[in-house]
Amino acid sequence: FVQTLSFTNRGSLWGPWIPIYGFGAVTALFFMRKSKKYPWLVFLLSLVICTGIEYITGWICDLAGRPLWNYYGLPLALPYHHNPAYICFYGAMAFGFACTFAVYYAGPYFYTLYHNIPSKPKWIICSLLIAGILADCCVTIFYKKNPGGIDESGLEKISSLLRFGNE
Repeated sequence: FVQTLSFTNRGSLWGPWIPIYGFGAVTALFFMRKSKKYPWLVFLLSLVICTGIEYITGWICDLAGRPLWNYYGLPLALPYHHNPAYICFYGAMAFGFACTFAVYYAGPYFYTLYHNIPSKPKWIICSLLIAGILADCCVTIFYKKNPGGIDESGLEKISSLLRFGNE
């Protein structure tokens, strides 16, 4: 948005969400509960966990034939052999600060907000969100005319990785 002054879908899905950020935030909130009294440890663990998630996700997306980002050329970007640079220093620091903010401010706020919603509307809202995300995943993966979706060769690469022990 900042560079183009218009909204851009940068995610791997058609919908308005970016799963890697949500997964990273939820993972950080889950693992940081007991470390909350040490802000430096929350920052460091968030940096390591989220950067690890970003590296693994970048590698999988690249295998699927749909690389979503490349930090090549940025300071302290880490390419591996001929692969793109999936992680970089700026991204790692941003994840560390964002997750620290989430653990101390956003997480407790949304936790309180969530627990103040009555049970029936809470189930309806959560069910609709889950259904929407699952439908978006199915459309993105299986809709053949999607120019940005995972192509057949990408699905074959992922399948062969998952089957390597069963052959």
